[in-house]
Amino acid sequence: MTEIPRLSPTIAHKLTTESPLSAWAAHRLLGNFRKPAIKSQIEGRMWHAAVLGQAHDIVVVDAADFKTNAAKEERDAILSQKKIPVAKPKLDNLQLSAARIRHSLMEYGIDVDEGTSEKRFEWTEYTESGKPVECSGVIDHHQFQRIIDLKTSDKSVSLHEATNLIARSHSLLQDAAYRNALCADDHADDGFTPDYFEVIFAFCQTVEPFSVTPVTLSGEFRELSHLRWRRAIETWHECLSKGRAREHWPGPVDAITAVSPPGWMLAQEIEWEAMRED
Repeated sequence: MTEIPRLSPTIAHKLTTESPLSAWAAHRLLGNFRKPAIKSQIEGRMWHAAVLGQAHDIVVVDAADFKTNAAKEERDAILSQKKIPVAKPKLDNLQLSAARIRHSLMEYGIDVDEGTSEKRFEWTEYTESGKPVECSGVIDHHQFQRIIDLKTSDKSVSLHEATNLIARSHSLLQDAAYRNALCADDHADDGFTPDYFEVIFAFCQTVEPFSVTPVTLSGEFRELSHLRWRRAIETWHECLSKGRAREHWPGPVDAITAVSPPGWMLAQEIEWEAMRED
């Protein structure tokens, strides 16, 4: 039986902020033009595994770093098995730092030792006309009523930066998608609505002082998340119902298109011209 391409928040982000063609190219069952994992992505996976207690996903490489050809080959082999390579000298510091991050999270009442980590959810959404759309996503940490999404960086993240990071990334879609996933999965018979669940985005610093910035989305932000997720559902179904071939997934525009300057740019130029004449 042919596997059905599922819509995830990551693919939905490309679909709504770039184009259906970008979503098609990134999906493993469609274009599958995915780029190899870069260092920052591998580091992110490493910190997720360490903080969330997923030690079975970490494989220690007996090398000082990954600069030699032998170490690179071993690293790539581990990555191909969907595991996370860590150079041996880095392991002790990783474990100590992860413990410090968990302690910082606990100061906000977030205990990642309780609940389930890195759980994959598969569920069905429906278009406005009632057509099914198969979806999927991996939730970093789930504790019955609470969803925790971990964001790691070596920098401390301010509230302003956290807001911008959420607005510009697939995190915005995660809020709506994951609430729906839980309603459809664990609590399908409980009568819960998406509002019942709490989604926390925890921005964690991976170096001293290991600061944590946990945030939730306001009502306005949540409405934006819901609207964008619904738009992704409708667009995904529209394209996929036509077929999996590239020609059914349009790019950003369908013809040569004229663009106009933003209003502020034209106003600024007029103001400068007036000042010059004075």
